[in-house]
Amino acid sequence: IHHRLCRATFPACLQVAFATLTSYIHRTPSTTDIVLEIVEDRSKDLIRDNQVQAVDGEVDLLAQLSRLHALMVYQMIGLHDGDVRSWHVAESHFSTQGLWTYQLLQSAGNTLTNSEAALGQIASIVGSAPGLNTPAQQQWFLWILSESLRRTWLTSMSISTIHSVIQQGSAPCPGNVMFTNRSGLWDAESATEWEKRCADKDVAFLQRLECTRLFDEMRPEDVDEYGLTIMDMTFHSEVIERWKSGNNDVYA
Repeated sequence: IHHRLCRATFPACLQVAFATLTSYIHRTPSTTDIVLEIVEDRSKDLIRDNQVQAVDGEVDLLAQLSRLHALMVYQMIGLHDGDVRSWHVAESHFSTQGLWTYQLLQSAGNTLTNSEAALGQIASIVGSAPGLNTPAQQQWFLWILSESLRRTWLTSMSISTIHSVIQQGSAPCPGNVMFTNRSGLWDAESATEWEKRCADKDVAFLQRLECTRLFDEMRPEDVDEYGLTIMDMTFHSEVIERWKSGNNDVYA
């Protein structure tokens, strides 16, 4: 979650997910069952509270993004804790996760292609704080929102696809999106810094499987943390280790 997304407004569903995750991280053997019950209840509450669809023309991308972020928190806990009931509950929520992921990308496509609607979306993120005074600032916040949408879609699809492969041995290809791999852009503290980094070097805007280019064209420290995580999930660990050790022929 980009640190600028929730600076003006911290959606309630994310507040609940954050508090629940904190409780899970700090659980003890005597509180584990209670915490897992809370995770289950909060995930069901989230889904129930988001059953009502927005009417045509009312698209809040931050709200859609936040509910999916919150659901993925509960999904990751349920799928990886090891508790059988929690695992089954998380598995039963994959259909909702898939629907929300699809709706998010569809809404983004319908909204961000319209300049007026796009500015309205980023204005809701910035809130009353100064931040949209120049074209550079507008472009920066639009990139923050767009990149967040792309990364969230890719993360959600990765969770469900990996789960299907583990359980069934295969999974249908969900499609792909491009995302930014160059380090420094996601962590930029201002529009000026972000714009300079974009101009200085290739931002490595690639689809997942195109990241093979990075083995030849970039050093590990030049790749964004998220990009490194995607590469770890996509390529063999030995290939990654050779690259990180400076071996020029990673496939040797």
